[in-house]
Amino acid sequence: MLTNSKVDDALQSLDDAIATALDSGASPHDIARVVRGATSIFHDEKTKSNKSLYGVCSNRDQVLILLLFLAVSVSIAYAVLFREMFLKELIEKDVEEIIETNVVVEWSEKEELSAAGKFTIEEAFQILNLQKKKRDFKINAFALSVKETNKSCPLDVFFDNDCHAQAGGELCFFPGVILKRGRGHRAGYFQKELKAFKLLNDTRFFPELYYYDEKCQTLLQENVRLGGETKNSWCSKYSVYEDFYKNAFEYFTTNNIYPKDLNTCCNTIVNDNHIRIIDFGMYVFDTDPEEVGEKNKGFRAKILKDVEQQKEKEKARCAVASLR
Repeated sequence: MLTNSKVDDALQSLDDAIATALDSGASPHDIARVVRGATSIFHDEKTKSNKSLYGVCSNRDQVLILLLFLAVSVSIAYAVLFREMFLKELIEKDVEEIIETNVVVEWSEKEELSAAGKFTIEEAFQILNLQKKKRDFKINAFALSVKETNKSCPLDVFFDNDCHAQAGGELCFFPGVILKRGRGHRAGYFQKELKAFKLLNDTRFFPELYYYDEKCQTLLQENVRLGGETKNSWCSKYSVYEDFYKNAFEYFTTNNIYPKDLNTCCNTIVNDNHIRIIDFGMYVFDTDPEEVGEKNKGFRAKILKDVEQQKEKEKARCAVASLR
């Protein structure tokens, strides 16, 4: 007879296998499909002899195994499907399907608003709650609502000891988002970055802006660094980076922007062929269009020269990585 301890061990093994599959990249739908398939095979093989369920399960242990398997498969179908979906869907482009109250308007319609963006303040707060929980590995890392903070700038509660000082204020990194805050005398830095975000809205080159509050000088943006990566990696072909920067500079020139502090070391996130430009606080706007065009042409040539140097530095490492 199957003892309680053996049942517990079997269920724990099944749970461990599911966790391993998720960590390895399997989707919740794949896992649910496999479990349903295993249940079906178990049932089909036992019924081939044209025996009834009671005939097949000649003892209590077999009945218990079948019932447990069915119960676990139902639990997995629900728990696994929703385990990762909620957080991921909130910060993806189809967020409107998840948040029914979200209303997306064009930037031109928001110019008179001090706070706006893809999300409302409530949604931005909810995302940060979830992101803080994931970053800090705590079940209830932070469970306040916007109203419970009793603050005119509710997102300020997320600036803690894990945040970093930067030229324009403070910066907080979370797995999927970055929260920024400007400070007093550096308000100009915040305004420049916000203006750039509104103009540079092509997510092939730049992070997506989720929420901003001009009065509080806070903004919430996409974290474009791939999960698990901490440093840039330049292992794709040179032509990949050449095409990226040529197109990006065309975007700058079209919008009459001179990206004054753009560089390859710190203001471009590079994970081989995943490339995004970040940090726009020092960008220069509204210069004479012809002057901007000439300056950007020369600056682009310098950036591409830097790319060549970066690739040369990582040549040996990339060669080793390609053999793995």
